[in-house]
Amino acid sequence: MKAQNRAMKRWPAMILVLLTAVMAAGCQLLGSPSGRLLSQEARIPLHEERMDARSWSTRDLAVHYRAELTGSLLDMEGEVIFAPLLRNNYSSLEQFQLGIIFADDGGRILDMHGLMSSIRADFRQPHRFRISLRVPPGAHYYAFRYTGQAVEGGSPDGGGRSMFFYYPVK
Repeated sequence: MKAQNRAMKRWPAMILVLLTAVMAAGCQLLGSPSGRLLSQEARIPLHEERMDARSWSTRDLAVHYRAELTGSLLDMEGEVIFAPLLRNNYSSLEQFQLGIIFADDGGRILDMHGLMSSIRADFRQPHRFRISLRVPPGAHYYAFRYTGQAVEGGSPDGGGRSMFFYYPVK
């Protein structure tokens, strides 16, 4: 009887792990933007050189970064600064992901990579990243994408939640 009770107590955790795995796999398979178009206004030309002190921003945040493309290897480092819109209206950042999308000369998406992620973090601090990744053959443009969830109230468990995102895929 005790063994059966222990097994029953493990079911909720096992179901949660299974659902998380299925959702993660589904996001990778179903959410693939390959072949779709990157919006014209989001396209940043990819140059084979060092790109010093670049900035990109939306109403939610600014990304200050440096990058260097050598052959097919892109080295990028930078920081995300959240805009007053988020910092002044929410108490914390429950989750955040920043990514990069590569597209060919016609804007057709070739590949997408994550640059950084944060969980239960402070809006007031810069969120830094550093990454080296392979650029897909034929890439002429890149664009940033992000998704996040902000929390109102005095603790990450209290108050309302609000999603914010930028996904420049047509």
